[in-house]
Amino acid sequence: MPKPPVTISTGPSRLALAVQTGLALVVVGLLAWVAAPWLAATALLCLAAVIAQWWRGQRSWSLRFASGEGGWQVAGNENGWRPVTLALVYIGPWLIGLRLDGRPVWLWPDSATPEARRELRRCLLAEQASGSARRWGDR
Repeated sequence: MPKPPVTISTGPSRLALAVQTGLALVVVGLLAWVAAPWLAATALLCLAAVIAQWWRGQRSWSLRFASGEGGWQVAGNENGWRPVTLALVYIGPWLIGLRLDGRPVWLWPDSATPEARRELRRCLLAEQASGSARRWGDR
């Protein structure tokens, strides 16, 4: 019996929002310390607008590995599953960095359940190990 596909559902990360807001506040604080107050206020407004636009663009999506159906697939809210090319950028206990069709995606600890992230990590490491074994076998 074939194993069911590994599926991870993600949502917008409040932790990523907090980190980016904190970095923006550090930049504004440094500007307030060394520059004119109007420059710090302008930077605060610009960075707030950038972070707000980024947050509005965050969507929930799902990623799965279906070996019998061609590999990695992604689904958003409006459409079904579609194949994607996936590359591993970084894998760690807290963050997972992926490149989906050339677009960088970071999975934060609060963007998916711990079990789903653990299963995704296992699948990514297994695929990376088999891919590196194939490359070494080709030489």
